[in-house]
Amino acid sequence: MSLQGSEGCLRKEGQSSLSSQGQRLIAPCTPTQAFMAQHGVRDPNVVVDVGCGIGISTRWIAEQFPLATSITGLDLSPFFLAVAEWEERWTC
Repeated sequence: MSLQGSEGCLRKEGQSSLSSQGQRLIAPCTPTQAFMAQHGVRDPNVVVDVGCGIGISTRWIAEQFPLATSITGLDLSPFFLAVAEWEERWTC
């Protein structure tokens, strides 16, 4: 997913709408993408997902940023972390 300045993000082909200038910019797709667009974050190398729960958001982050060298999910619940680890191990 590409980000364009603070104006928004580009969606995947077939999902975008054209602006008045013919650009494929839209409003940010998620709160995470909105934050990244506002702060100029493009391709992070290291990502920490605080409060990752069972890892759904962490796996989404990994899909969105395949060039990241480290993506770590943190949570206070040992149960949630065990479920996240099981999901990662058995669904890949």
